[in-house]
Amino acid sequence: MLKELVDDQRLTSVTALADNENFSNVVDQYPTSIPRMDMNVEAILANKPDILFAANWSEPNKVLSFALLG
Repeated sequence: MLKELVDDQRLTSVTALADNENFSNVVDQYPTSIPRMDMNVEAILANKPDILFAANWSEPNKVLSFALLG
């Protein structure tokens, strides 16, 4: 769904699972120039995203960290 909502040029990163055929419906659809990232709070914040999308299986403590850090 994100793929349809946001132009690739606006993305600072996508999930490391974006190219995993077992978890993703957008395999090989994002350019390799867009970094793939795990749910690493510090690394994602360093990218300075405007908005963050997290899956319902994301680690709750990390999602809470993002919420608290704004």
